[in-house]
Amino acid sequence: MPDFTNKILILSGAGMTLRAAIIKISDEMSLDTPLYRTLTACVDKMKNGATDEAAFEIMSVQCNTRR
Repeated sequence: MPDFTNKILILSGAGMTLRAAIIKISDEMSLDTPLYRTLTACVDKMKNGATDEAAFEIMSVQCNTRR
């Protein structure tokens, strides 16, 4: 999780939107962890027409986090 958070902070600090940063991280990651598998599923939903909010909502449920 710290690695993911750092990547989000760096990319958003460089001017990327949250959506663009998450897609970039998902495309470039090589780790096979539950977080990154869930993130890939979230990005797939966004690329297939789901709103960002809907995709993140599903991801938060899958990660068992508060909304």
